Amino acid sequence: MRSSGGPPPCFDSTFRSSPHRRAKSRFLLGSLRPSLQDRRASWLTEQKLQQLVFLDSLGGSFAGLLHAVLATPEAWQRFVDSDFDFSSSLPDGFEETLTPFQALLLTKALRPEELVLAARKFVASQLGAEFIEPPPRSLSEVYRDSSACTPILFLLSSGVDPTEEINRLADELGAGREDVHFVSLGQGQGARAAALVAAARETGEWVCLQNCHLAPSFMPTLQRLHEELCAGSVHQNFRLFLTSMPCQTFPLSLLESTIKITSEPPAGIKANLLRIYAEREDSEDPELRQLEQRRDFQRLFFGLALFHAVALERRKFGAIGWNNFYDWTPWDCIISQVQLMVSIAEVPRNQTGFSFDALTFSTAALNYGGRVTDAMDLRAVDALFRSFVSTHTLEQDFLPSQTPLYRLPDATSFEAYRQAIGRLPLQDPPEAFGLHRNASLMLKEREARELLSWILSSSQLRSSDSSRTRQISDSSAVKLVGDLLSRLPPLLDRHQAHASTFEASRNSATKAPELSPLSVFFSHEVANFNALLHLVRVSLLEVQQ
Repeated sequence: MRSSGGPPPCFDSTFRSSPHRRAKSRFLLGSLRPSLQDRRASWLTEQKLQQLVFLDSLGGSFAGLLHAVLATPEAWQRFVDSDFDFSSSLPDGFEETLTPFQALLLTKALRPEELVLAARKFVASQLGAEFIEPPPRSLSEVYRDSSACTPILFLLSSGVDPTEEINRLADELGAGREDVHFVSLGQGQGARAAALVAAARETGEWVCLQNCHLAPSFMPTLQRLHEELCAGSVHQNFRLFLTSMPCQTFPLSLLESTIKITSEPPAGIKANLLRIYAEREDSEDPELRQLEQRRDFQRLFFGLALFHAVALERRKFGAIGWNNFYDWTPWDCIISQVQLMVSIAEVPRNQTGFSFDALTFSTAALNYGGRVTDAMDLRAVDALFRSFVSTHTLEQDFLPSQTPLYRLPDATSFEAYRQAIGRLPLQDPPEAFGLHRNASLMLKEREARELLSWILSSSQLRSSDSSRTRQISDSSAVKLVGDLLSRLPPLLDRHQAHASTFEASRNSATKAPELSPLSVFFSHEVANFNALLHLVRVSLLEVQQ
């Protein structure tokens, strides 16, 4: 009799024969996974291979995907290892055969760290490029849509202050900054705010109530003031501006009747630069317009704006960018621009003598460094500023000085610089921040996970296999309910308690039997616990049915 310790001789000889027969044997015994493992390239990880198998199983435009990747691994490796941008294309003709959403799926399988940029590419192809590049906000357009009875609400985020925008709007409309009243709400400011609103509605002035989230007790009064505006006579030039962080105490009816502006910091170097140049381009400052024609001023101004954008964007890298988080604001950049204007106005055109040391100290050490609490971060701020604003900025055509990434336009107008900024890529290279590529990779992976998390939390996930998913969910719920019912204890029985627990004793005064205080407490607890057990059991039985 043959021992059962091994396969029959005919199978054994087949397993040990040619690779072709061994592949067939693997199919007989289980799956083709070992064969795929033998054929896959070193860059194709197990997770990527599994996702390619899944996409290939969908058929349609994905048919033959797995074979293409395994047949021409060099072309696909170049796609995986190359810098990913909007011009990146899929090998083997899949760029033409796949729809934009299918291309997004394949990018997610092979390059999951580039999911955010691939999603932007998908949105641009479906809705248009304007949906991935938010246009600079125009407060004048919002003003035209508002009325004396319609407040304008700024929903704030960290590092954003719309005060200067409101003042500039007043200048543009000829209202004058002296007719714009700002009140920072807080303790003891409610009465002053209400008086200003009452007076301004008669004279046609503007009132801005700042930080509404810090004055929850004032919100009912604010709601009443708004109702009075809608019911009574109001000067047509009157405007009520409100600023608030997202909060639960803001009156819902007032929120629904306002024109809302989300004041979020721009994301990316390009967006930060566009915001800075849009503000300067709209400025009517005569000194700024005079300096605008100077080549040296335009170059240093661009270097300063680039430094501000890089300093802000390094924060998203966490401890790799800065040891601590610093709440730099647009005002830090604005005051630095003013100091640059004063410094360069003292130097005649086409002459040397500009003091970079003074500008470096006032900007890097005071304006930005004044917020820095870590010694190493302070050194980094100084070094970063010198790489963007120095004699190199005037002599060379690229910034920063160590790794030339951004070309300085040979122009002397804000409009020309703004057009050059508009041609910059959306994706910022890590070298622009003075960081290694691995830092950018970690950031992209985190942003991709956050994007998927946001999509999952905001969508209902109504896919084509929702019925199957619901069936699986229902069967799991029934199984869980049955398990909970089996573990649910029976109702407590007072008769099974110890004899002394509910033993009655005679009152010394009335001689009537009565329970002790502890027994009364136990009686109430037993009744409450039994009521809870009954409620849980009934609820589980209803779910089970």
